Order: sequence, then C-alpha cells, then structure tokens
Amino acid sequence: MDAMTPAEGEAIVGMLRDRDGRLTLIHLADGRQCRVFNIVWGRDMAAEFDHITTNISPSVETEAIDFFHTDQVRRVADADTGRVLFEDNPSN
Repeated sequence: MDAMTPAEGEAIVGMLRDRDGRLTLIHLADGRQCRVFNIVWGRDMAAEFDHITTNISPSVETEAIDFFHTDQVRRVADADTGRVLFEDNPSN
C-alpha cells in the first residue's frame, strides 16, 4: 500500500473542520471506526502528520473521544448519505 502524503493528511483535517457538527465516519488502519462530530488538531514538532482528538470541542455527551493521526485514516464517509469523502488507495 502506498503511504499517505502529508498533503492528504492536511486535506483530511480541512474536510473534518468543514464538516463540524455533522456526523462523519472515520475508518482507521487498525480497524477502528470513529464517529466524529468535531475535532481539535495539532502537529508535534518535526511530525509530518497532524494528530486529531474528536468530539471534545464542544463535547458530545453521547459519543466517544478518539485520538488518531491523519496518516492512520483509511476512509472518511458521510454518515447520513454513506458517500465516501476520502479513501486511501482503495485499489490495494
């Protein structure tokens, strides 16, 4: 599988910021699926990819708080329509 590029990681952050308040489903490389309504993000010094914390600003009482790095994201989908908004190298 080709590695995600830093530009793709930045695009995921932008996409999630734009979707603030709307349920988005994130599928991660480790098999987890995260239900995301909002994010806070940042980047550690010398890191190529941002880290994301979900559902804490503002808090979403009914949802888990998850933490991941953008290079772990394999798929992003709109929960209401099922439309895939991002898929990392779907042919592999």
